[in-house]
Amino acid sequence: MWGYGMMLAVIATVLPSFMLSAGMKRIGANNAAIVTSVGPVSTILQAHFFLGEAIFAEQLIGTALVIVGVLLIGWRGGKKEAEVEVTEGGKVEAG
Repeated sequence: MWGYGMMLAVIATVLPSFMLSAGMKRIGANNAAIVTSVGPVSTILQAHFFLGEAIFAEQLIGTALVIVGVLLIGWRGGKKEAEVEVTEGGKVEAG
């Protein structure tokens, strides 16, 4: 019985924390935050397809808000990176 609890603690809590930290080192904190914001949406879809749970209107609204938020952050982040590229490089490159 204790073995299952320890496995759950390591697999569901400790391991994801280390993986998130490694991901932040590779892709940066901003991109890692965007990726992790999709987690609840993924949980809803997995619960529906693997466990047969119903999806409610509130969940769909929340999912839409998360996706719009991720798109807005990604769009604004890309725009800021382009501005930094112009000011630091001194010239505008196509691309």
